[in-house]
Amino acid sequence: MELHTTKALVLRSLPFQESKTIVTLFSEKLGLLPALIKKTPSGKNPYPFIEPFCEAEFLLYEGSSEFLHCKEASLLSQNLFLRADLHYLQTAAAMLRAILHSQLPRKPSPDLYSMLIAFLRQVPSHSASSSFLAFFYMKMLKHEGVYNPLYPEESESFSLSERDHLHRWMHSQQFHQAVNLDCPAHLLQRIESLFYDKSKH
Repeated sequence: MELHTTKALVLRSLPFQESKTIVTLFSEKLGLLPALIKKTPSGKNPYPFIEPFCEAEFLLYEGSSEFLHCKEASLLSQNLFLRADLHYLQTAAAMLRAILHSQLPRKPSPDLYSMLIAFLRQVPSHSASSSFLAFFYMKMLKHEGVYNPLYPEESESFSLSERDHLHRWMHSQQFHQAVNLDCPAHLLQRIESLFYDKSKH
């Protein structure tokens, strides 16, 4: 039985049949994957802390289907601060949707995993700024290598000043510098559309 140990963030959790839960994980070593958690004989979830936004270390093994099976899980963080404010929750949920949309199953992306965790930890400090999500989407596009704002043919719908912002978000290494760039709501909407168009499988 091949075992895998990896840190992972829970993106989704769904009851399955009467005795199982299916969780969608974005893991450090294995990328995006579905895993099965079996309930105890008494019908309880052995890991009640496993819900969206939770980060844990998982011991997984291969099953006969597409699902990996959870043998053990150790809580690293429930990230409960993300549930303290509706705007925090909405911002974090947008980032998880971006991961679900852009990542192929079993494609390891340890750098992207680290980036996502870093962004989630910054949500309380910066989620009020629309630049924060713009920064995240542009960093995702840079990671995927599917867009360059300096190519006019790819950026016709953006003005020269907007393209400069896109380029700076892509290459900024500091949260405070990136979120200080102006990002009106209409620009964020177009950046989000750009991300979902360019990163589709």
